[in-house]
Amino acid sequence: YYNIAQKIAAQELHYDLEDEINALLPTCEPTKVLGGHGGWFSFPKRKRKLFADKASFVTDETNVYPFYQSTQTINSSGPNQRGKYKSAYMIQSFPDDQKAAIWEWLTTTPSGMDESDLKDSLLQCDIFAGAINDKTSTETAIWQRQYYVKLQYQTYWQDSDKDSDHLGWIQGFYNDMYANYGGIPDPVKYPALFEGCYYNYPDVDLNDLQPHGKIGALYLYFLDNIERLSVVKHKYDPTDYFCHAQSIPPNPLEVAAVVAEIKANGQVSAPDDSTDS
Repeated sequence: YYNIAQKIAAQELHYDLEDEINALLPTCEPTKVLGGHGGWFSFPKRKRKLFADKASFVTDETNVYPFYQSTQTINSSGPNQRGKYKSAYMIQSFPDDQKAAIWEWLTTTPSGMDESDLKDSLLQCDIFAGAINDKTSTETAIWQRQYYVKLQYQTYWQDSDKDSDHLGWIQGFYNDMYANYGGIPDPVKYPALFEGCYYNYPDVDLNDLQPHGKIGALYLYFLDNIERLSVVKHKYDPTDYFCHAQSIPPNPLEVAAVVAEIKANGQVSAPDDSTDS
């Protein structure tokens, strides 16, 4: 908030929200936690019985609670730390070479690292399909409607002097997983096996894809939807004021040209000499 009026308004909303949460709590099973991934962690219990009305609560009891603090409160990954994500959508079971890579990278400690360094490094496999795949690929921004497993490559650590070790671990794991497929989960070259990557786990390494760079990375995220998303971006933010390393570019013609080239080449990344599997 930027002034007292906004602060009071926020505190009133906080009061009302706690009332709603307190009303919901009796309906929950005693062993269940109200919260979790994508959920709400309630504030510490306040001595509401001391106050007879809302005005007293707002004036005397509600604390300042900045947005940054709130994001940490509902952070289901634990305390703030350093981390790196990569992703892939799988349509079929893991090929044998990928099974071998998973075993190797999850059971071997790289040179220069201790086993304890990798205690928060993992490959998470989330099962999807069902109602998600009932929608067509063009009904939302997200194209992927065939996959049944979403892979989350993750590594977390605390000290900045471990940056290169952890980034090297996750990149090496990813490289091995897709060594026989052009280095990425390419949905164009291997449409029966992969469906690209997940946008909500931004991976700026993908911007280094040749020859299309960032647009090639965005194609992995959105596939053919990237063209209409660029049209929308051009309409509402033609100067690219709201942007980041992997934001949608406001250049529909350039995006359309890259998509056409990707389809003509039959793959997202540049042609290589890797062996198909």
